[in-house]
Formats: sequence, structure tokens, C-alpha cells
Amino acid sequence: MPSLHEMIARATRDVAEGRRIIAEQQKRIAGGTAVPNAEDLLRVFERSVEIMEAHLDLLLIERGSSGPTEAAGQEAQLPFGR
Repeated sequence: MPSLHEMIARATRDVAEGRRIIAEQQKRIAGGTAVPNAEDLLRVFERSVEIMEAHLDLLLIERGSSGPTEAAGQEAQLPFGR
């Protein structure tokens, strides 16, 4: 079983990757290059990232961090604010 530190690192990477995917999908929609149902897919991506962020928050609470935003910033630079 991975350590708490490893789980936080993984969750942080997952959130960052999810946010990158959301940004790309938003660009596709704005640029008119999106596939049919692109906005529905964007909502699925956004909900998935919300779930990943909630999981990361729980891990950070378990670690005893002072707050999710501050602690997440220590793990990795995320591309968007929370």
C-alpha cells in the first residue's frame, strides 16, 4: 500500500492532469474544433476533477495540513486556483 505522501503526490498529479484536460477541452469548444457533445464531455471532466480535488482534500486533512490550497501548492504547482 502506498504511503500517505505517495497518495498525496499521486492525487496532486491527477488533479493537475484533470485541469489540463479541462483547459484543452475548453479551447476546443471555444475554437470550434470540438466534437459533438463536447460540452457534455467537459461537464464530465469538470465533475471528475471535483471528485479528485475532494479526495486530495481528504488526504491533506489526514496529513494534518493547514489547508488544502496551501498544502497542494507545496506538493506541486497546479495550473488553476481551487
